Amino acid sequence: MPVEQNHLGQLLYEAGWLPSGQRLGSARHDDLLSSMLEAWEDFDLSSLPVNTRRRAEKTRSWLADQRAAGARLTSLNIENSRAAHWLGERLLWWPQGRPSGSRIGIASSRLGRRLDTQADWFTVFRAACSKIDRDHDVLLTAAATTPDPYVRRAAELFGVRVVSLKCPRESESIHAWFKRVRQLKAMHLEAIHRAYLSPELWPSRVVSAHPMPLAKLPVRDQAVVAICERLLVFHLRRGGHVEKLVRARLNDLVWPTASVFLALGEDLVDRKLADDLLDRGAVGWVVLDTLRHEAASHRGSPTIQNAPIVELPSSGDWQWLTHSTRAQSDGWPDQCRSDYLDELLLNRAPSDHSAFAAIRRIVTMQRLVATSRIIRGNTEVVCLTAVPLADLPQLRSFRSHLARWDFEPYGICIRRDWLERRRCLPVRYGDDSLWESMAPQDRPLFQVQTSRSHRSGREIDWSIEREWRHVGDVDLGELPSDAGLIFVPTRAEAEQLATISRWPVTVLGP
Repeated sequence: MPVEQNHLGQLLYEAGWLPSGQRLGSARHDDLLSSMLEAWEDFDLSSLPVNTRRRAEKTRSWLADQRAAGARLTSLNIENSRAAHWLGERLLWWPQGRPSGSRIGIASSRLGRRLDTQADWFTVFRAACSKIDRDHDVLLTAAATTPDPYVRRAAELFGVRVVSLKCPRESESIHAWFKRVRQLKAMHLEAIHRAYLSPELWPSRVVSAHPMPLAKLPVRDQAVVAICERLLVFHLRRGGHVEKLVRARLNDLVWPTASVFLALGEDLVDRKLADDLLDRGAVGWVVLDTLRHEAASHRGSPTIQNAPIVELPSSGDWQWLTHSTRAQSDGWPDQCRSDYLDELLLNRAPSDHSAFAAIRRIVTMQRLVATSRIIRGNTEVVCLTAVPLADLPQLRSFRSHLARWDFEPYGICIRRDWLERRRCLPVRYGDDSLWESMAPQDRPLFQVQTSRSHRSGREIDWSIEREWRHVGDVDLGELPSDAGLIFVPTRAEAEQLATISRWPVTVLGP
């Protein structure tokens, strides 16, 4: 169903984008911005009251400036009737212009927090970018979808053109959308074309004899699957949003056959799920590099051992402070996110961000990097515990609000007196009244004593952690060999670290 010009004209008038009584011109059927400017040219502004005329002149000038900068306003129904079949009648605002070419959507279920474990996903992503026709193809993504940050980064790294959709806010009205578009700041990204998708123009209207049965799914996921000419699917979770949308597209005859491509693999689209989708018209895609699983192991036998592997020290008269490392769901604390993304996208070594990789990095760098995460006041500190190493497994707990484990069995113990000489101090446990009473320079040592778990409702007493803190990084370059102790959970990992460590290594077994 084509957009009804009179109804659309009324919406544009109510938004202040079209003068009263004027109809949309027809010279540029695919660009409503040009049609609006034609209407403004035919309108006599002198007939308006002074204040109204000033607002109208400002609007006409803004529209003209936008078109001169390359902006376009298009109707989804006119430029992609198949997409309107799912999404309804909507507008698309293109502040940098509408790039020509075939749109290739990239869809994926969520990858989880440990991106460094998704080597196959990034291998397939690189392969897709290498096959893109940079002159005739455009990668399509939408903000807040799983592939979006990597697709946008690919525009710079691999020289591909990208359309990045910005979907309407939840419950946003079409009038609020027009207002928001008017307030957008100019952005000049040569390879990334922003496109702002409007809410439905008439949400109560039935636009298709076969209305979309998945209307409650996120618009951002619907938009990518519906607007692209070809869809590349890198990962699917059974029963997830993306799987439902891919299945719906394959079942809907408005799309041509063989326009959905599935990346096949255990960590991509597994064969059991893929077989059914292939029967419905999807095309399987195998990247050879994903068939080889030769990931580096921590269990190799080293040939040279520098540091001794010692018995786990007893808890009696414990004179150490312990810093426990953990797997990193993002970059290292001292690594900017763009560098981390490049590390993954370009397959740069090392991309391993496991807990073992973290302690190996500490041994190599000889530094504990401070971070301000979950520290009240945002001071960067290094956190340690006075709990004896043998008792550390008793503190291990999954923190659902952080989606991570506390006190994984990897880390370093450091003599307390050595750290005390470097102004490492115990925290002060308390409540808001204690925080308010503390001098600003002392507040990095504040830690709330009790809190309540959102999931279970039980009270958590944080004082059992016996936490100490050091403001800023801890330089381990001068830490004597007898004042440090590395710990890992297995003998094989201990043997590997012993080849590079200046300090003894012990095994903190299960």
